[in-house]
Amino acid sequence: MGRTYRELLAVALLCGIALTGCSSSEAKPAAPSPSVSPPVTGTVEQIAAHLGCKPEIHTDAEQLREGRCGTGANVFSVTTFPAEKYKQAWLYEAGGWGGWYVVGPGWTVSASTKEAAVSRQKKLGGSLVDGSKVQKGTPPAT
Repeated sequence: MGRTYRELLAVALLCGIALTGCSSSEAKPAAPSPSVSPPVTGTVEQIAAHLGCKPEIHTDAEQLREGRCGTGANVFSVTTFPAEKYKQAWLYEAGGWGGWYVVGPGWTVSASTKEAAVSRQKKLGGSLVDGSKVQKGTPPAT
């Protein structure tokens, strides 16, 4: 998941939030797996520290803050949200891109494979979401 992919995803999220701000529908991403432990909370930097990473911040917007960690094929994003509605909108937009996500209260961490997601989940808690199974359709209410 390269830099351009994540930038497009962030733009899509911001556009999706703008377009769905008045929606009253309740679309939800694919049912996440049960959490393996109580999920961590915190800033992008605090969550990334649990993974042994010092993130490079790439998006710092009102609806989300995103940092990137890793190199080459091991690049992943740590994204935090000021409200759950923004996280749900982000997951909705991410659905078309596939990948895996570890999802906690107010945050998501990306992974290119299920194995990488499971490894991050063991350190962070939270739930696993298969991005290829996020239900698109009616955008979530924001």
